[in-house]
Amino acid sequence: MGLAARNTTPKRIGRYELLFPIGSGGMAEVYAARIVGEAGFQKLVALKRMHGGMTGNEDNVTMFLDEARIAADISSPHVVSTLDLGRAEDGTLFIVMELVVGVPLSSINKTLSGAENGPRPIGMLCEILSQAAKGLHDAHEAKTPTGTPLGIVHRDISPHNILVGVDGRVKLTDFGVARAAMRNTQTSTGQFKGKFAYFSPEQARGEDLDRRSDIFALGIVTWEALSGERLFKTEKESNPLNILERILWQDIRPLHEFRMDVPKEISDVVSKALQRDKLDRWQTAAEFGLALEKAIRDSYSRSETSGLSDFVREAGAVHLSLMQENIRRALQRSRSQESNKPDSTRDPERTETALTHFETSHTRSISLSSPFKRYAPWVVFMVAVAFIAFISARLGSQGSAAPAQQSVPTSSPSIAQPENSAANAANTETTKQPLDEKLKCSKRIRFLEKQLKQSRQTTKQRQHHLLEVKAVASDDDENEQQLAKR
Repeated sequence: MGLAARNTTPKRIGRYELLFPIGSGGMAEVYAARIVGEAGFQKLVALKRMHGGMTGNEDNVTMFLDEARIAADISSPHVVSTLDLGRAEDGTLFIVMELVVGVPLSSINKTLSGAENGPRPIGMLCEILSQAAKGLHDAHEAKTPTGTPLGIVHRDISPHNILVGVDGRVKLTDFGVARAAMRNTQTSTGQFKGKFAYFSPEQARGEDLDRRSDIFALGIVTWEALSGERLFKTEKESNPLNILERILWQDIRPLHEFRMDVPKEISDVVSKALQRDKLDRWQTAAEFGLALEKAIRDSYSRSETSGLSDFVREAGAVHLSLMQENIRRALQRSRSQESNKPDSTRDPERTETALTHFETSHTRSISLSSPFKRYAPWVVFMVAVAFIAFISARLGSQGSAAPAQQSVPTSSPSIAQPENSAANAANTETTKQPLDEKLKCSKRIRFLEKQLKQSRQTTKQRQHHLLEVKAVASDDDENEQQLAKR
């Protein structure tokens, strides 16, 4: 799968940062990537990028676009979600998908085959395959947003395209060669799409396909997972014609005859999926999945089919640990590179947002302070008038109130000026208001001084009364002492 750690510098494709390669095929390479947002938000995704040499072939480009359009209309918890479709700066197309942190069924089969001979976890494997059947049924039933059936046939059901997550959820992926009503590319006569070892008989004959072809392919996957052996292909024989002949003519042994630890109920469900006459097969993937679930319940206890997450962590330990270690290293490398960049170059979008916020907040503060700027002269003027009134009041209290009283007549000529025009009247009214305020402040200050004097007199009277009380008390004490001596 190409999960080995690499110390290459992360690149960006659009708004996605490439972390490390996951795998590569004939048409595209898949990367683990991340998208970064505000306040430390980040989401890991899988980015499938078309090889640069393929962009010049119109059929390959159309096929790649078809894959994205078809998968985007499938809504299922058991199908890998397609999130985005875009074009890089160099012109190559890319598809952004949900990143499944898990292992393909092919890795689990390999791990189990490499273990010592012993009973296979039939219940766990059947649980994986029943979930895959649900995803396949959802793909077959997918419709466009307007309700038009897509008529999808996957055509590439294999252990490599069944992913098992660490959360115990199974997801179907890779609709690159899927057939659909809305697909722009059509398979030519004599052209085969998919892996030969998982062809249905009608696919091997080049006939028109429907959903039942995928059910036969899923039957092959189930037979091989439960038996630990290949059904139509051996490791040493890879001639496509020999494989197609086996699919058409080879006897298919029932599973319970091949392995004694496979219950007959499960064997019968798989045998029906592998009927060469499609009329004798399960007609929908949902029927296949439900029948497999019922056979599991009849043959195994719940404890033997639960704990799929723990089973995946154990069976795919090597693959998972390598993938998680690559994610950890890539994220650390990205964070260190971001911390070493100048603030202005870390994230242009964030910088622009911050500048916008800065300008908005400062504009807001200016607009809020503008009323104060408008009335500031009046406030200063009123404070000055109050200060003058206070000084005048202090002088009046010392017997020099005459000059303070003359302060008002000095301004009276300006108040008594004839009203030659509307402008003079306005000026007169404007000048009168501060003088009225000055007189009010003066009266207020005199009133407070009067109250203060009365308070001081009251305090002196109380102090005098207290001294008299103390004197009387002292006299009483002397009288008591004299009486005591007598």
